[in-house]
Amino acid sequence: MKRLLKKYLALGLFALTASTSAFAAPAGGADFMHEFTGGTNSTISFFGGSTSFGIDVGYRYMLLPEHGIQVGYTTRLDYLSANDASTTNWTNFFAGRYNFQNDPSILNQYFLDAGLGFSLRKNSIASVSSSDTAFLFGAGLGKRFALSSNVAYSPQVSFEKVQDQDIRVNITLLAVSVFF
Repeated sequence: MKRLLKKYLALGLFALTASTSAFAAPAGGADFMHEFTGGTNSTISFFGGSTSFGIDVGYRYMLLPEHGIQVGYTTRLDYLSANDASTTNWTNFFAGRYNFQNDPSILNQYFLDAGLGFSLRKNSIASVSSSDTAFLFGAGLGKRFALSSNVAYSPQVSFEKVQDQDIRVNITLLAVSVFF
């Protein structure tokens, strides 16, 4: 488990610190007010040792452009299956995002997310299933790499604490942001 966690964290950190010169694109992005995101992620539970795969989409609005502050919503569908058991989580996350403004273009900036949400869960073991809702909070760090004048590759690593579960690490390596 520790080896797997180290591999995921190393892969996530590599994606976050990769050189932006590999993704050369025109400068710009000062007037963007809207951001749509989409991607896939892998999730690792710190203590439970479980992993899952998910797909997410999100929207963010530039609330305070002069300070790099966005507000937004992300929804993610995760699925985990092991032996006769399976869990499906539909996570809804409302978050603020701070863009570090390390680059003149939002398309090449580091960002920090923090927020609250809830997860609708369905657990199935053999032929018995149950559903519930759990509250969560989390934070994440990512980096955008411009691919074109309004599209960026945007990997991130985030941590979530779901009400009655272990802390989860989400690693999103395949993610794209579209700005307008």
